[in-house]
Amino acid sequence: MKVELFGVSKDTFARVATTIITKTIKFLTHQFDLDEDLLWKLVYKCIQELDKRGFKFYLRDDITNVLHQVDEYIVTKVESDVDDAIKEFKDLTEKNYPPIIPVFSETEEGPTPLGGELRLRAPWVDKDPET
Repeated sequence: MKVELFGVSKDTFARVATTIITKTIKFLTHQFDLDEDLLWKLVYKCIQELDKRGFKFYLRDDITNVLHQVDEYIVTKVESDVDDAIKEFKDLTEKNYPPIIPVFSETEEGPTPLGGELRLRAPWVDKDPET
């Protein structure tokens, strides 16, 4: 089934929308000396936020499919996804556990001029290793 919007196919309309996005980013980059990577990240985050909130606009999949052919968008998407995964991993693994303080012991008398034996053990290990 061929769906048309304003007499133009969805695929063509998505390509035009993507071209407008790309040209706008290029214009803003050159005209106002803005960071192109930051603008692509803004586009990606906007689409991601719309998805998160359940707002599915009419040509979203078609536009996203065409955007996936733009190198800058792919780089931004991958970097953003990796950054989000790292942040999520840190949130899950970085707990505020109390530091483990080892137990130190020594015998002051011994066969050498420095004294006897020095020991360092974990607090959960028994004092006498022989038992």
